[in-house]
Amino acid sequence: MAGLFSGMNAAVSGLQAYGKRVSLEADNISRAGSVSAKEREAFVFDVNSGSTVQAYSPGGVGTTVSQYITSVGGLVPSKVDTHMALSGQGFFITKSTPNANGTIGYTRVGTFAPDKNGDFVNTSGHFLQGWPTDANGVVSTADIVTTSGL
Repeated sequence: MAGLFSGMNAAVSGLQAYGKRVSLEADNISRAGSVSAKEREAFVFDVNSGSTVQAYSPGGVGTTVSQYITSVGGLVPSKVDTHMALSGQGFFITKSTPNANGTIGYTRVGTFAPDKNGDFVNTSGHFLQGWPTDANGVVSTADIVTTSGL
């Protein structure tokens, strides 16, 4: 009887895993063309509830989800002068606060606008980080290799 129940559990978990995979694909299709959408994929794997490969006992099927952040989408035009785009790979560096205590984050969404203090903030409320330049656009800081100067 235990074999029958473990077989039924394996079958049901398989249906759930593949249902999740189909849902993620539908989600990817629905977000096609949206700004900063990340492609997701579900990987389905067997679960062995036995103690060894030789003592295999169906434990069902599981899923793990991966997000791909290296896929680069097309540029979207904007009529806002402070919106920016990255051509190729890379990220804008942001902080959760305008001061040095903020948490560093990374985004590809370049919808930044100045706040009342002149800091560039995105729609999530994170502050764009960068290095100061002179009037010719030359970076005027000694540390341009790392983010320690942010």
